[in-house]
Amino acid sequence: RRLACCRQDSGVPKCVSPDQFLGRNGAGVTNQSTATVVNADDGKFRAILAERARKLAQSPKIERKGETTELVILRVGLGKYGIPLAAVDAIEHLRSLTPVPGLPAYWTGLVNLRGRLLPVLELANYLGVVGKQEDEDEDASAAGSELVVVTSGLLTICLQVDGVEGVQTVYTDEITPALGATSINSSEIISGSIPGLIALLDVGKLLSDPALTVQNGMQ
Repeated sequence: RRLACCRQDSGVPKCVSPDQFLGRNGAGVTNQSTATVVNADDGKFRAILAERARKLAQSPKIERKGETTELVILRVGLGKYGIPLAAVDAIEHLRSLTPVPGLPAYWTGLVNLRGRLLPVLELANYLGVVGKQEDEDEDASAAGSELVVVTSGLLTICLQVDGVEGVQTVYTDEITPALGATSINSSEIISGSIPGLIALLDVGKLLSDPALTVQNGMQ
């Protein structure tokens, strides 16, 4: 039995059939103010319903509490490394440097930053990882590099890296043991890792590494 449904337009009761109420094919709903039919199979309509369901299913966000630390994320070859923001004095684009004969390969030379001569350590070479431009000549490789000026104690050097991703704040409980070393050098200075396969470098241990000591006391 098909029952009529009553509705009221402009204060005047009016009875309509179920087909009229549901729409011509019974698959939609009628907008009473415009007398148009919204098809329940319409893609936009289904998308709205899906979005509404997704929002209803989301758990309320809970503000997280805990100790955090700020890291500068460096891009070295195919990997990423984090160092404490507190250890970073400046970040500069490498424009030119002066090679110094007789230094180990990971020391690429000296740079003059605002009247101060600082040694440059190529981090990829020191860590034993593949640099992004390893197959290019030395001048081309240096042209696309960034210098991260770091200090530990009384010692300041420049770390030559492929790029700087930015500053990232992490919770200390997200720091996990180191994933693995790429060389003997990195096994001593990698202190842990954070989500995203980012290794953490201990700047203090890096700058105190005896392997970096060269003649005339330069480190």
